Amino acid sequence: MSKKVINNQAILRQCVGIDISKDSFVACISHKTSTDEIIVKSTKKIPNSLSGYHTLQEWVSKFTNSEFPLIYVMEATGIYYEALAFDLLERGKSVSVQLAKNVKFFMQSHNIKSKTDDIDAQAIAQMGLERKLKLWQPGSIQMRLLKHLCRERIMLQAEQTSVKNQSHA
Repeated sequence: MSKKVINNQAILRQCVGIDISKDSFVACISHKTSTDEIIVKSTKKIPNSLSGYHTLQEWVSKFTNSEFPLIYVMEATGIYYEALAFDLLERGKSVSVQLAKNVKFFMQSHNIKSKTDDIDAQAIAQMGLERKLKLWQPGSIQMRLLKHLCRERIMLQAEQTSVKNQSHA
């Protein structure tokens, strides 16, 4: 494998850390060099939509080198991460989905006390570069359907309760 050299340091790994929410996500591209330095290449806020996923890929291609391993790391935030994670898998990308508590503990271990979307995305990218993370394997189609039906039932129960409360009032 050839090594791209920046400032006399060879790049070993690349990571896109993603802090995701309902309407948008912040992505941070970072590289790890041969001297174990973490270099933040770019950070960008992108809509959490199909067009946003395409924007992500165009933006990532500008700051990464296809010769080196690239992993996308995101936090399991409700259901908001799932569509992006599936999109990345369909594009043949390496994806790791981490529990929120694992990201929180990683940030605490690095004494990162501030909490913004940009800082979270940078910390998630750093986590992806420093640790060997397990790649995400989505559940079976049956499990996904079951999760969807359970969410639908919970939503309908909440709506039923709301209607009952309104009619009672």
